[in-house]
Amino acid sequence: MAGDSGLAAVQAKEERKAKAAIKAKAQRRADEAEQPRLAERREQANALVNQSLRELDSSDDDRAIATTSEAIRLDPKNATAFNNRGFAYGNKGDNDRAIADYNEAIRLDPKDATAFNNRVSLISIRPSRVSLISTRTTTTEPLPISTRQSD
Repeated sequence: MAGDSGLAAVQAKEERKAKAAIKAKAQRRADEAEQPRLAERREQANALVNQSLRELDSSDDDRAIATTSEAIRLDPKNATAFNNRGFAYGNKGDNDRAIADYNEAIRLDPKDATAFNNRVSLISIRPSRVSLISTRTTTTEPLPISTRQSD
């Protein structure tokens, strides 16, 4: 009898392993099927980011905010979209939203100094209108250091 319970335990363990393998295989198939759609959404988001640059150049901040918001919906990990939307919010004087977007851009891509620079510029130009609490980031990456060599 004791041998039967040991055998049942081994069989149950093997069944769990088989079910887990089937589930993992199904997840891999789903991930593979999703890859082309993800790539297409990223491509669309990048096109919208480029469009937002033209809108920012023509001072159409409201349109740039709408365009970058759509880019973020398509690709929530697009740091440039957050940076561009932050720039448009800053132009409109919505400094807390600008800082929040710069913070998110920094979180997503801590090695890109653009969002750091834009955030510092906004704070230095309009320090009394920016909430200091909103300038905090949670990145664990060190701040970028200029690569310019001193003479």
